[in-house]
Amino acid sequence: MPEHNVVSWTAMLAAYSEIGNLGEAIRIFNEIRQRDIDMPQTDLITWTALLTAYSQDGNVEEAKLSKAVFGSMPRRTVASWTVLSAAYSQSGQVEMARKLFGCMPQRDTAAWGGILAAYASNGLPGQALDLFFEMQLEEAPNAACFEAALAACVHLGQMDAARSIFVSMRESYGVHPSKRDHCCIADLLCRAGSLDDAMDLIAAMPFAPDDLEWSCVLRSCRNGADLAIARAGAKYFDPRAASGYVLVANAMAVEWKR
Repeated sequence: MPEHNVVSWTAMLAAYSEIGNLGEAIRIFNEIRQRDIDMPQTDLITWTALLTAYSQDGNVEEAKLSKAVFGSMPRRTVASWTVLSAAYSQSGQVEMARKLFGCMPQRDTAAWGGILAAYASNGLPGQALDLFFEMQLEEAPNAACFEAALAACVHLGQMDAARSIFVSMRESYGVHPSKRDHCCIADLLCRAGSLDDAMDLIAAMPFAPDDLEWSCVLRSCRNGADLAIARAGAKYFDPRAASGYVLVANAMAVEWKR
C-alpha cells in the first residue's frame, strides 16, 4: 500500500486478533501509537480490536490482561464491554462476566446474546433461560438468542417453555425459526414420547431433514421400540456413517427383548 491510515492498521490488528496471533496484534497496536496516528476512530475501533485479541485465548491470565486493556481505554462502548465480558466467560468465570454485564451503562442484543452464550456454554441452562426471559423485558431477542434459549430448554427438558418460545419467534418478533430451532423442538417431543408429533414437525419444517433431526427420533425409538419409524428415518442417514445403523440396531434390540 502506498500509505497506511488508521483503517488499514486496525484491519491488520483485527486480522491478527481473529486468528489468535496476540503477539502480532500487540505489535501492530504499539506501532500505531508510536506513529502517533491520531484519528477519532483510533480510540474506539483500535482499542476494541486489541481488547478482542486479548480475549481470544479463553484463559484466566488473558482475561486479566483484557481487563487491564479495558481500564486503559480512553473511551468504552457497548462492544468493548461485551468483549471483556466474553473474555471472562471464555475462561470459565461466568459470575464475573455476569457482573460486568450488569455494570454496562447500556446493553444491546449482542451483549445479551454474549451473556446468554456464556451461561449456555458453561453448563448453566437454567440461568440462561432465566436471563432470556429477563432480556425480553428490555431488548428484542435475535435468532442467536432464541437458539440459545431453546437449547437451554432441551437441557432442562422443558417442553412447554420451548413450545412457547418457538411460537413467539415468528408471531411476536418476526424471527424465522432455524433448522437447529426445529431440531430442539423435535428432540423435546421425542424425549416426551410424542414421536408422531416429532415426525409431523420434521415433515412440515421448511428444510430438508438430515441425520441431525432423525437421530433425535431414532434415539427415542430405542426407548419406544417403534421400528416402523426407525426404519423410515434410517434411510436419511449417510450410508457410509455408522451412526444410523447403530441407532436402528438399538431400536431392534429393544423390540427383540420384549
